[in-house]
Amino acid sequence: MAERTHTQTRRYRVNLAVTMFNRQAGHGIYLLDLDHAGANLETPFPLSPEYPVEFSFFLPGAPAEIQVSGRVIWKQQLTGSPGRYHLRVQFYSPRWDLDKLLLNN
Repeated sequence: MAERTHTQTRRYRVNLAVTMFNRQAGHGIYLLDLDHAGANLETPFPLSPEYPVEFSFFLPGAPAEIQVSGRVIWKQQLTGSPGRYHLRVQFYSPRWDLDKLLLNN
């Protein structure tokens, strides 16, 4: 019988400001952590699961602004900060280039 292996996705804490969110300025939106499959964001507004999003940010060490797109897969209201929400965004396709950039930083 073949041995089963488990690989856990490595998530990187980044705490960066989002520059653009759905083609508007990303005021008050923060990228909390990131991996090749998606990202966690903190926003001043809720978005429903399956809602499509695209956003951009500057990653230290990257040659240019990074743009990603995906869909919201869950949301959670922050209890300590009224009017703030955490969102998990799943990218439409894996971004392996992000893993390479984050490993070098």
